[in-house]
Amino acid sequence: MSKTPESAAPLSGRRRAAIWTLIVLASLLGVLSIAAGWINRQLIDNHEWNKASARIVRDPTVRETLSIYLVNSLYDNIDIAAALGQRLPPNVRPLAGPAAGALRQPATDSVSFLLARPRAEQLFIDASSRAHQGLINVLENKTGAGISTGNGVVTLNLGGLVTQLGGDLGLPDSALAKIHSNAGRITLMRSSELGLAQKGVQAIRVLSVWLLVLVLAMFAWAVYLARGHRRETLRTIGWAFVFVGLAFAALAAVSAHQPMVGRIMSAISPARRS
Repeated sequence: MSKTPESAAPLSGRRRAAIWTLIVLASLLGVLSIAAGWINRQLIDNHEWNKASARIVRDPTVRETLSIYLVNSLYDNIDIAAALGQRLPPNVRPLAGPAAGALRQPATDSVSFLLARPRAEQLFIDASSRAHQGLINVLENKTGAGISTGNGVVTLNLGGLVTQLGGDLGLPDSALAKIHSNAGRITLMRSSELGLAQKGVQAIRVLSVWLLVLVLAMFAWAVYLARGHRRETLRTIGWAFVFVGLAFAALAAVSAHQPMVGRIMSAISPARRS
């Protein structure tokens, strides 16, 4: 007569410890495997990146710092006083200099409203999308977008926003044409960092696949060792899957794009400007 779980011989302490060790390790590796796959999808998928970009530009702190950066970029590239003087009658042109200085703070304040407008928000998202595509070219070991691990950089080009700001301030087209092509260009990742990032993403991709295989093998091994107590072990594994799901949900609440926010804030911070 076959033994029921109640009548089955008890597991030895060593076997029980081995089963629990396998289940615990498999659960932890399961969280890591799912998180690796999620991070890979978040970073590679352009749609997810664009959604994160929209959240970034709507962040009040980012918007405030970005406003200062864009106004500084405009003033660094154009002689605002001279440009305003072209718009003023000859008898009041001497006031162009003081007017340019007085406009700086109101211009900074107005950029926050500019960034809240759909067109400006879309300009930021489009620029971020192009930067992301350049990053993907590197991470997937592709060529294109003028980027390589040897001498390239991943940049976020906000020149369109700088030009739009100048237009909103009433600067003439002749002045806007003088804006340098590098105006509003934010370096997100330098060439010295690209090789390491490429290896990191490749490692994440490998981990997301092979860790899952290892996790399933460890659970199967635990069930194999639990002869006579497999129903109890399967129930424990079921709770382990619940734990993995809850742990992943907690990890997913943290944006995978937070490093991009840090890069942007570091690059555009007024304290970093010369």
